[in-house]
Amino acid sequence: MDNRMNFYVRTGSMIAVLLVMIFFIAKNYENLLYFMKAGSAPYDLGNIREKKARGEEIELGHNSYVKLEGAVISRVAEAGPEEKKLHYFFCPLYNVIFQTLRPLPEPSVRMTAVNVPETLVYLIERKMIFVEDFASSFSGEGRLLKMRQAPERLYERLKDFYAGQLARHNIVFDEVWLLKDGETPSTQAWYGAGVFGGIVVSIFVIAMFFVSLKRKLL
Repeated sequence: MDNRMNFYVRTGSMIAVLLVMIFFIAKNYENLLYFMKAGSAPYDLGNIREKKARGEEIELGHNSYVKLEGAVISRVAEAGPEEKKLHYFFCPLYNVIFQTLRPLPEPSVRMTAVNVPETLVYLIERKMIFVEDFASSFSGEGRLLKMRQAPERLYERLKDFYAGQLARHNIVFDEVWLLKDGETPSTQAWYGAGVFGGIVVSIFVIAMFFVSLKRKLL
């Protein structure tokens, strides 16, 4: 009876470990896919301001590693302590919200000579941005996510910042993109290594259990 009870306890424990591992993998699947891209070059979207002015579409993919330049800085928001303050802004060219730790130019700095491409004047006419927003640009490199698939806490924070503003311009918040500047696969490799290590340990424990079970049955 003791052996049978011990068997049931160990079997239940292994099943619990297996279920936890499956849940963990499912929850972190996209993170693992992204961090496994360490060492690869980002997909270069080029100068998105110039492309939009020419009427070109760009290929955006969820959970991709990209770099770009020429983003328009508008609707700036901030969050977090001073030493680790996160800066956010909305670029209406392709409806992308940026998150970056890098400080953004102050409005007074950006109000210099402004060159607005004729094909982008409609953004000012529709009051989506101001003329001075064209006075500078932002270049970024990092992780591109569809907003509706962004981490929950970040999604809720940005929804509070931007959902109402964007709705006034008939832009659906869930359909915009999020670029997490600086979050490259290589800088986050420790996370992927930790998750992978946890999976390997779980598989090893389960394998040892079945090896032990097989010996008892023989």
